[in-house]
Amino acid sequence: MSGFSDDNLCCKCKEESNRTNCNSCICELLNRLSEKHQRILIINKGSSTPVSLDGSNTPTQFTVMCFDPDNCCATFSFEEIVDTSPMKMVPRIFIADCRSIAGIVSL
Repeated sequence: MSGFSDDNLCCKCKEESNRTNCNSCICELLNRLSEKHQRILIINKGSSTPVSLDGSNTPTQFTVMCFDPDNCCATFSFEEIVDTSPMKMVPRIFIADCRSIAGIVSL
């Protein structure tokens, strides 16, 4: 993704750790998917619909950038439409605690 370097995006994602506070299946899965930069939809706890960041109720497609097992911080990228004539997409970052995520849908 242009405009961002992985080193600047992530919550200590380059450091390895043997301990973790993140024991949920979602956290473990995000840890594995971070190596593949997998595209996903996110469903937060207490919701039955995927996260939509643009207010249109259209699910936001996220790419898993990295995961820090020390603090359960998952960093995602997504693209936001900032102009429609002509269409212009801008890369953005979304950071979440994996423990607040109830489910993910792989794209």
